[in-house]
Amino acid sequence: MAASDKQSKEEKKAAKQAKRANGKQQRGQFWQVLKMLAKEDKLFVPGVIAIIIGTAVVAFLIGLLWGGQWWMLFLGILVGILLAMMFFSRRIQKLMYSRYEGTPGAAAWTLDQLRRGWRVTQSVSMNTHFDAVHRVVGRPGIVLVGEGEPHRVKPLLNQEKKKVARI
Repeated sequence: MAASDKQSKEEKKAAKQAKRANGKQQRGQFWQVLKMLAKEDKLFVPGVIAIIIGTAVVAFLIGLLWGGQWWMLFLGILVGILLAMMFFSRRIQKLMYSRYEGTPGAAAWTLDQLRRGWRVTQSVSMNTHFDAVHRVVGRPGIVLVGEGEPHRVKPLLNQEKKKVARI
């Protein structure tokens, strides 16, 4: 009985250490992305500060209008942080899209970012110039996405349309 208790304690300790290491890695990635975004986008840091302070001030003023509700300031700060995180998310998405723009495989990467409800099959048809056709299946039906030079992608798209029409 004592050996199994000792083993379960060691397993719990190992699980806790793995969870801490995972959290540390995620925080490190967040700071790395934050530094990269601040370096690339000069309006990011002032934008975040303006969002947090502006939201806090507006909430504080609304609280004063309601008869001196000071707790609205804290609510405004929390809502400001939430809005700043949304701003951060949109800016990093814009930065990543601009980084991948014009590179082979950018369409496939972009399609992988789609939300739930879409099944993406990458490179269902490809040629030696790295022109590709990707298939996306969702509620509206089948969508074919071509990537590459238009005069080389058109035959690939036509070929894939014929395959899809058979099904």
